[in-house]
Amino acid sequence: MNNMKNTDKTKLATAIFNALPMEKLSDTIAKPDATEAIKAIAGCLNSRNGKWRKTVPSRSCQESQLLWRLVKFHGGNGNLWGFPWFADHDTRDRMDTLAQVMRDGHSSAADAWRKAMHG
Repeated sequence: MNNMKNTDKTKLATAIFNALPMEKLSDTIAKPDATEAIKAIAGCLNSRNGKWRKTVPSRSCQESQLLWRLVKFHGGNGNLWGFPWFADHDTRDRMDTLAQVMRDGHSSAADAWRKAMHG
């Protein structure tokens, strides 16, 4: 079986991060620096094939867990069960920005809540 090395995951995560339009975000928005973002993305990649993990990453990297959960949340129906309420607020805000940028600014969860609140 061909497993990716950590350096390969970091290279792939770096390429993913570099392709994101993070520099277009306002300075007033909470966003991770490149090192934090790349570490979080790398932890969310499957070590066998380099694709996004199907399961939450291990607890060894809080940022990866948060990013994975937030990407899943924004791709879901808005069920608050999966939202990481008890995470550190500042870290959660930075990872939430990264998750939304990775999803090209689209959040099915936000759309569902907007529809529920405003019809």
